[in-house]
Amino acid sequence: MPESQKKELFSAGITYMVSGEYAFAFSCFTQAGKSDLPTLYNKALCCYYLSLYNDCRSLLLEAERLLPPEEHNRYLYQRCRFPAPFL
Repeated sequence: MPESQKKELFSAGITYMVSGEYAFAFSCFTQAGKSDLPTLYNKALCCYYLSLYNDCRSLLLEAERLLPPEEHNRYLYQRCRFPAPFL
């Protein structure tokens, strides 16, 4: 599939998400055939709103593996940060 068509499908997916049509959005992201970070995140968000929590988690874990090492470490640090009284 040409890159221009993949971009159009991604854009259509975003449009469907804004409209609350998460099943259609997920379909567009899937048809685009991309497994990059933005696509995986948006697919996970669609799954969340469709109450497909296991699929959402799987997609987020897959997206997390694509983070560059320094981004991944910063993400984990922020996620596990405790307020001052707990340090």
